[in-house]
Amino acid sequence: AKEVLLRVRDDGVGRQSFAEGFGLQGIRERATELGGTLEIADPASVREQSARPGFMLTLRVPVD
Repeated sequence: AKEVLLRVRDDGVGRQSFAEGFGLQGIRERATELGGTLEIADPASVREQSARPGFMLTLRVPVD
């Protein structure tokens, strides 16, 4: 199956806790409507992948 993959990552200071706001909720809803997914990596898992903190968003949407 073909899909569009968009990964956005920053190397900012990160946060100790994370709460999904209206913007990310809206992106998730739109992705779901298109049959896709939005994954939000929490700061701890991003730090495990890199020495720098931050966030990583992964959007996957199927295409015909």
